[in-house]
Amino acid sequence: MVWLVHYPLLHLPYYWDEAGYYIPSAYDFFRSGTLIPYSTLSNAHPPLPSILLAAAWKLFGYHILVTRSLMCLVSATALIAVWRLARAAGCRPPVAARTVVLTALYPVFFAQSSLAHADMFAAPATLWALVFLVEERLWPSILCFSLAAVAKETAIATPVALATWELLQAWWQRRRGLNSWPPHARRGFPLLLPILPLAAWYAWYYSRTGFLFGNPQYFRYNATSTLVPSRFLIALFHRTLQVTLHMNLFVIFILTMSTLLVPPLHEADGSQRQAIEWKNKAYFFVVIIANLIFFAIFGGALLTRYLLPVYPIVLL
Repeated sequence: MVWLVHYPLLHLPYYWDEAGYYIPSAYDFFRSGTLIPYSTLSNAHPPLPSILLAAAWKLFGYHILVTRSLMCLVSATALIAVWRLARAAGCRPPVAARTVVLTALYPVFFAQSSLAHADMFAAPATLWALVFLVEERLWPSILCFSLAAVAKETAIATPVALATWELLQAWWQRRRGLNSWPPHARRGFPLLLPILPLAAWYAWYYSRTGFLFGNPQYFRYNATSTLVPSRFLIALFHRTLQVTLHMNLFVIFILTMSTLLVPPLHEADGSQRQAIEWKNKAYFFVVIIANLIFFAIFGGALLTRYLLPVYPIVLL
């Protein structure tokens, strides 16, 4: 279905960061097997997108249609994760289905669904990691967070934020004498493990190039030059608008806020409909807030695609 709705777009030439980095990088790996691109400036982005794109080209040929079809498959994987996440959070099938449809049609997600940007590779891995976390399947969640990190380095913000949340709860409850340190710690510390594959990539990259985070100009534009308080506040304002009002999102946001003013509906048997559990709501709010803050600090351009895994959670 994703492929069909994107069919008129599947032959569009590469553009934006596709043409500037991701396709040349993957093509260098496709031709020579090197994970460090030489036909474009190397930005130290993790290698998973190049590996997957090169694998698709090896199997089906180097063609734009192959690239776009692969990205539609990746975005469909993300939409399946949205369904599973809604169901795991306790939502009924109609709510889960509507969340999937709204996600697929939301302009930011729709536009990225056929583009070969690393953000779409990281999005399904992050969403599946959240599915497994809500289902209390910790190690599959850690594996998916690790895949997200080696798809796009900024995806590491989500597991680190969730680990911090768990450890803060452990500290607070232990301080109150509730002796809840072990359960939260058993989730919190392992959630830091996705840092390791990303650190291994940067260590290997540094050993080959002498640069830790890619060419200095790129790092300065996306990191060091953004560490200005006034810039952070303005960026945080824009990021907040992007997850509440951007591209007609204000319609759903206002409706969501209005539901807080009315009591929950009742089921056919008279029982009150259950809301999403507080624990899962906390996970969702931590992910949203952490990404808003992280991408208000880092990233020279305030691109909405950086928040790709956040939009399904907001819509849910």
